[in-house]
Amino acid sequence: MKPMVATLLAAFALGCGGGRPAPSPAPVAAGRDPAVQRIDFEVLRRTGAFTAQVRISGVVRNVGALGFRSRPDQQNIQLYENQRLVQTARFQDLAPGEEVRVEYVRDWYAASPGEGEFPPTYHVLIVYDPDIFLDSNAENDDADLNDNRRQREGSELNTLVRGG
Repeated sequence: MKPMVATLLAAFALGCGGGRPAPSPAPVAAGRDPAVQRIDFEVLRRTGAFTAQVRISGVVRNVGALGFRSRPDQQNIQLYENQRLVQTARFQDLAPGEEVRVEYVRDWYAASPGEGEFPPTYHVLIVYDPDIFLDSNAENDDADLNDNRRQREGSELNTLVRGG
């Protein structure tokens, strides 16, 4: 029994990883990489037991190691409620780690068919002017186009509005 206890204590002292090193932080893209990081939901003001004013925000961050530098109107962030475009935000330059947001404020009724029973899905996309890929400017080339969209179910807003 004592060898078992000693083995368990040794594993705990080593971080329960069997002597393996701790995981390293997520890698940073080598170039410039504006990426949709998340979609935030926030209750701004409760107006009743099932109603509130809410904010839906899409957050884009340059997760690359280099600054993204572009001309105005060559890229934007689009926020969709299902297939309907509800808000757009322009951005131009993003330093490594810098964020930009697109925000949409609306009334929410968690007991209605439109929001409560069949809530919309929110989508955030980074959209580039087609010429950006042909302009020979390496400072506005996105290193990873696969991280330029994200979605979140509106049913999570029902939980927030209902106080859950």
